[in-house]
Amino acid sequence: MPQITVAFAVCVAFIILIAGCEGENLSDTKSNIKKSRLIAVENIQLKKEVAKQKELLDKCLREKKALQEKPQEEGESLIKFLFEENLRLDKENKSLKVQVQRLETRVQRLEKELEELRKRRTPPDQPQPL
Repeated sequence: MPQITVAFAVCVAFIILIAGCEGENLSDTKSNIKKSRLIAVENIQLKKEVAKQKELLDKCLREKKALQEKPQEEGESLIKFLFEENLRLDKENKSLKVQVQRLETRVQRLEKELEELRKRRTPPDQPQPL
């Protein structure tokens, strides 16, 4: 009988040990499931954050490109404006030169007329004023 009691005690101890390990395994499994869910939620949040950061980066790159092109466009429009202004001023300059030439010719003609009028008014024996 003592051997049966010992065998029975060993069996009970073995059953308790197995039941305790399974309880631990169930607890570990529940803990692992919680961890997995937390990791999944964190991964989703990180993916959203990465998407936002990528969107911001794309926006910055577009703005950078626009800013780089803007001075070039402004430079080209400035060159075009200066070229057109130069053409306009050149045309105006030529026109003014023609007007100056006409006025010089007119002044010379009027000076000659004035000289002739003086000669007519001044008697031949008096010196002509300068």
